[in-house]
Amino acid sequence: MYRVPGILHWPSLNRTNIQTSFPATTVDIVPTCLGAIQGNAVDVEFDGINLLPEILGDKKLRSKPIVLQGGYSGSRSLAVVDNGWKYNGKTREYFDLEVDPFETTNQKRGPSYLRTYLLNIASSVVADYKRNCPKVTRAPTSYPTRR
Repeated sequence: MYRVPGILHWPSLNRTNIQTSFPATTVDIVPTCLGAIQGNAVDVEFDGINLLPEILGDKKLRSKPIVLQGGYSGSRSLAVVDNGWKYNGKTREYFDLEVDPFETTNQKRGPSYLRTYLLNIASSVVADYKRNCPKVTRAPTSYPTRR
């Protein structure tokens, strides 16, 4: 998982050098902004989470896993990150990101319950994807020209 700093400009917030204690992604931006505007009254399901408690200093674990999926190839390009652990669907490897942030050592002998949990999330996402997304067999070889 790439580690890229995010910059938040919030003049009324009197905190500097804030770091989340867990990975956050761009899918967390909208829930965080809505949380700042509406508090906990947001009645919409998001893929991301409201980072406001973390920003305000209430350190906790991430309440939802991060699911990363690219292309149309199903589980082969899927990764699940949850509270310090990552499952890479392409290589079918598990990493303890707290002790191995550069993902160099496969934890295939790590906690089996955790491996099962991450694999179940990945399988669920792939099944949902196959059920709800159109099937793409190949990329088009030519594109229509604009006039």
